[in-house]
Amino acid sequence: ALEATRALQRIAAKESRVFDPAVAEPALVTALNHHASEEVRIAAGRVLALLNTPTAQTAIAAVALAAEQTATLRMAAFGSLAESARYLGNRLNEQTTKELIKAATSEPNLDLRTAASQALGSTINMPAELAVEAILGGARGG
Repeated sequence: ALEATRALQRIAAKESRVFDPAVAEPALVTALNHHASEEVRIAAGRVLALLNTPTAQTAIAAVALAAEQTATLRMAAFGSLAESARYLGNRLNEQTTKELIKAATSEPNLDLRTAASQALGSTINMPAELAVEAILGGARGG
């Protein structure tokens, strides 16, 4: 499974006209959410970060924002979310963006809060009212 996700990552990064890694999106989302190996889950998130679909970003964000996930997995997911938003634009809905703002301003784990802030910073095209809320919320201390 790990080798398969690595192969898909190489294909997605090269934007192959022959192979469409988006076909594997449902399997990648399942791997991200449920695979027994954290390494496979992280690799699945990296591949999803390269797919230009709202569902891919939403799946990554869900794992990043889930307190029940390990800190290692969440850090990797925030990183994948930042990469996806940087290269493909923000595809998150308003509710998920609000949750990301909350994590960036009030996550107790400083490393996770920093990773959430980096992901949030990559979503530069967020709606203006959410940007104002994020800035003012951070200035007020959350």
